[in-house]
Order: sequence, then C-alpha cells, then structure tokens
Amino acid sequence: MRIACFWVAIALASLSATAGADDLFAIRILSHPSAVPLGIAAQAYSAGGPLDGWVKTHMAVEITYRGHDPLPIVPNAFPGYRDGRGVFSVFAEAVDDTGTKLTPCPPEAFANVAIVGTPEIPPGWSKWLELPVCMPGVGTYEVRVVAEQTKSSFTNLQGKELTLWTGHEVSGPVHIEVTEPEGVDREVYQAFNRDPLRDSEKQGEILRRFPTSTYAAYIVWKRSSRTVARTSTATALQHMTGEFYRGSSVPCDDEKKCDDNGWMWLKADELVAWRDRWFASVLKGHPDIWFADDLRFNLALDHYLLGDKAGCEAALEELAASRRPYVAEKVEQLLEAMREKGMLETERCQAL
Repeated sequence: MRIACFWVAIALASLSATAGADDLFAIRILSHPSAVPLGIAAQAYSAGGPLDGWVKTHMAVEITYRGHDPLPIVPNAFPGYRDGRGVFSVFAEAVDDTGTKLTPCPPEAFANVAIVGTPEIPPGWSKWLELPVCMPGVGTYEVRVVAEQTKSSFTNLQGKELTLWTGHEVSGPVHIEVTEPEGVDREVYQAFNRDPLRDSEKQGEILRRFPTSTYAAYIVWKRSSRTVARTSTATALQHMTGEFYRGSSVPCDDEKKCDDNGWMWLKADELVAWRDRWFASVLKGHPDIWFADDLRFNLALDHYLLGDKAGCEAALEELAASRRPYVAEKVEQLLEAMREKGMLETERCQAL
C-alpha cells in the first residue's frame, strides 16, 4: 500500500482585496496527509446530505490575527443569530485537477472559530483548528485554507447594528492524493463494503482482523491520541501527573471484553497499556504516516507517567529536533517548563 505521507509547515500566502503587507491573518497548515486510501474516514456530508463515495480527512491548521485593532466579526454560534451565511469562518477548500472547486465539508470548527458571543477578534488572537477536507474519489487535489466573512453588518440582541469586517484570505496550497487501497487496505476496503470507518461498532473488528492496515492506524490515532498542535504545555504537564488518565471506552480489540456495541471499557492503567501497545504497533508499520509525531508525543508523555523519566527525556529531545517547526517549537517549550519545575533530574537534562 503506497501511503507516503508527510507533514508540512507552511506560512500564509494571502489573497484578499488588499493583498500584501496588510493581510490580516497568518495561516499555517501544520499537518495534512499527502496521500490517503479511499474510505479513510467516516461518511462525508455536505449541507445537502451525504456525499456517497467521497473521502473525508482532516488537516491541522493554525490561524493568527495580526492586526493592531479589534476585528469586528460574527462567530457562527453568536447567541440569537441563526443564519450562518456570511459569518466569520475558516474552512478547507479543495480543487480537482480540472480546476473545479469542490463542495466544502461543513467544518466542525465553524462554531468554535471565535469566542462565542464575542463580536470581535482581539489583537494577537490565535487558534488551532482541525479542518475536514472532502474529496470525491481517486485523484490529486489542491487544498487551501480560507478565512472569510462576507456579511458587512449585524444587529445584536439589543437592536444595535454592528459594522463588520469583510474579507477573504487564502493560504498557500498543499496537495492531497486519494489512492486506490492496496494490500491489506484493499482487504479492509472490500470486507466493509468500501466504507470501513462509517460504523463505529465495526472499528474494533478492523483492529482485530486487520491490525496492520492504514484504517487501523487511523482509528487508533483518532480515538486515543492527543495532537502536538492542540496540546498546550500546561495540558502536557497535567497529563504527566496522571490527571487525564481515567477509565475510558475504546474500540474492542479483545472479543472477551466487547460490549454489545463493539467497544470495551478500560481502567486507567489498562488504557495506558492499550494506547502504548497500539501506538508502538502503528509506528512500526507506518513510521511516516502523517500523524506519526502525535503518537510519538503521546508515548513520550506516557514514559514520564510510568516513571521512565530517561525514556521521556530521550523521546522529547528527538521530537525537539524535528524538521517540522511547529513540533519542535511545542516540544522545546515543554522541555523548558519541565526543567524549570525540576522534573528532569539527570545532569544531562539540566545541562540542556
């Protein structure tokens, strides 16, 4: 199965009515798959309903407002506002090889782009988003991230009319190839009627029957991994104290423990063991898959939680040397915080 995936960090190449130095947003595409097999994600939907045969995957994006004054906007979840057309939104827009723009997925991020009920973006505002990308079958697609608002005014609940920013800014492009499944992925694709991940109760069956498939790797990542981009230093430190390790349900890879819906409940220590076993397995079979650094990051945090400080240190140092700038930045910040708190006890750690 050809799934040569890599991660990309890319600065904004904005297009707007006043393109150039006055562009208001910096958009970094932090990670995306360069190639995915058909059926990699759950059923794709548009505003008009299901998009049969389409592929839906995700890309990690960071958007930063770089203006000096508050920017008037209407977030989609503004209280009392029910018409989502024209409000501030950030979404992935794909173009096929004929230059045709495709139907965007309704981004799950729409309602969370800005602070609910706040009619402006403050200077310095920055947010990490996981944006869905929908593509209609095998082919190579050019994808850009769009930040826009076309509504020029809004009347709030108090009857006051607000004048809004209007604009359309676009990131530089990345390319995603949708491929025909091969090898074990082909077996999964055929066994589950060309839509392997549509039913959550079937995910445990994929783990049991096809543990080396790309679909199994994707399930493990989506169900139990914290992403490097989203995880703050404070959250990572809390993670290492065990605060986030409570029991949880995961796709059932052991038929003896399955409930009626194909899931199983694991206690905290069992959950850690399950995660680490699957993460190690995925990295062995798919070392370059686009979410590999997410899994390595989680393994490093688990090393510390389980008392292996040296293993945690070594894993984080390796990630801090990553060619992917945003990964290196995040991990370097975490290592610095750990040193300040005396969490890294070896002489070697303190000397870094």
